[in-house]
Amino acid sequence: MTGEQGTIVRARAAEDATLSPMYLHASDGPGNLITTVQLKGENYEDWSKHMRNALRTKRKLGFIDGTITKPRTTKEVEQWEVVNSMLVAWIMNTIEPTLKSLVSMVEEAKVLWDDLKLQFSAGNGPRVSELRADLANCRQQGDTVMVYFGKLKKMWDELAVYKPIRSCKCGEMAVLLEADRDEERTNMFLNGLDAKFGTVRSTLNSLEPLPKLSQVYQRIVREERQLNMTRDKDDKVDDVGFAVSTGFRNHTPSYQEREKDVTCTHCGKYGHAMSDCFQIKGYPEWWGERGRNMAGRGGRGGRFGRGGGAVGSFAGRGSWRTGWSCQCGSSWTSNSYSGIKSCPENRV
Repeated sequence: MTGEQGTIVRARAAEDATLSPMYLHASDGPGNLITTVQLKGENYEDWSKHMRNALRTKRKLGFIDGTITKPRTTKEVEQWEVVNSMLVAWIMNTIEPTLKSLVSMVEEAKVLWDDLKLQFSAGNGPRVSELRADLANCRQQGDTVMVYFGKLKKMWDELAVYKPIRSCKCGEMAVLLEADRDEERTNMFLNGLDAKFGTVRSTLNSLEPLPKLSQVYQRIVREERQLNMTRDKDDKVDDVGFAVSTGFRNHTPSYQEREKDVTCTHCGKYGHAMSDCFQIKGYPEWWGERGRNMAGRGGRGGRFGRGGGAVGSFAGRGSWRTGWSCQCGSSWTSNSYSGIKSCPENRV
């Protein structure tokens, strides 16, 4: 055997050693936490599922299910005991501190595993009933479809741990039971949706055969997105309409908000003071041409009543003109309200 061939053989041997259940990586230690799920008593099934999965990734599952037994040769026994003690430490690390005092410390991983199963797996019946009741009462209630489906999925997975699908040697029964369970979950998911999904729910329920749960979930998610887009458009239209109406109210002409107990001393109109009189300040653009030429036609005359054209006491929206006359024959000249004198005969 050449030197190159020897190197290849040694490399293959080292690779095979890493694939052995007896192999421990340099990072493996008794203080490692191989799963974040702690055994709290009532969650034994969930904990055992995560533990089995973690041990499977390290090729150590056979130590707790009995498929890897203690060898007979001295060299192999020593390595087996090292790995076994490591597994015992890993299992104990995942037990809640308050429960460790209730667990008997044993030296063999399989014995410890069986003791934990005997001690904590007996109370699954009430939990199964609780899960089924929660599933029957689970409704969307305004949550997003993703959140609602997540709640159902979590309970479905936990129930599947307690009640796994039975199988047969050919596997045909497992396929049929899996299809039945998928249909049951699909109906449960559809029945718990909010009323806004009533149309698409009726459409899906009318299909024969009923689509798979994954397909139904994707269809409902797309419907939710479409509804959200439509709602957002409607909200934008409402916001624009509200802004326009608010702006209109905020820019209401001041003459609509006038104070009726105030009379202008310039034009004689009630509802504004002389400081706000348009004849002095100028008419705004929104006023138009209305009332600008009513001075000669008369108008409301403040405390003097309505004017009467050329013989009226005051003009509607004009200042006093010269040469006013009264029915009594008296006449006077004035260009502002402050210069007006009362009619001698009190006929104005």
